[in-house]
Amino acid sequence: MSTWLDTVLADAFSGAVQYKPSVRIAHDAGNVTLSGEQTIQALAILAGERVALFGQTAPEENGIWLCAVGGWSRALDADGVGALEAGTLVYVAEGTYAGGLLTLTTTGPIYPGATAQTWQVYTPAVVYGA
Repeated sequence: MSTWLDTVLADAFSGAVQYKPSVRIAHDAGNVTLSGEQTIQALAILAGERVALFGQTAPEENGIWLCAVGGWSRALDADGVGALEAGTLVYVAEGTYAGGLLTLTTTGPIYPGATAQTWQVYTPAVVYGA
């Protein structure tokens, strides 16, 4: 029996979609200050941890970030033209979206910091039966 996860993994390994390393937490409930270690969704986010933001008031601030004691930076694999494309997937380890995937729905060239990034919870388009 095939599952939606089988489809996602097959696509990821075939190069049909980009799959980024997991993030500790994904947050969409308001702005996160892009500096310093902080508590998000009752979890202490520490320097070096990956965080997916997809609810920033300024949507060009959405994306995959690395927490830092000072100013946060975009994750190296998600910073730069060509690093992200529509359909990119990232696994969420903890928090509200733990165990799920986020997908990037923004189309066209993505310039991190300039292009509004729209991420959403991944819902498989195909449902397989038993």
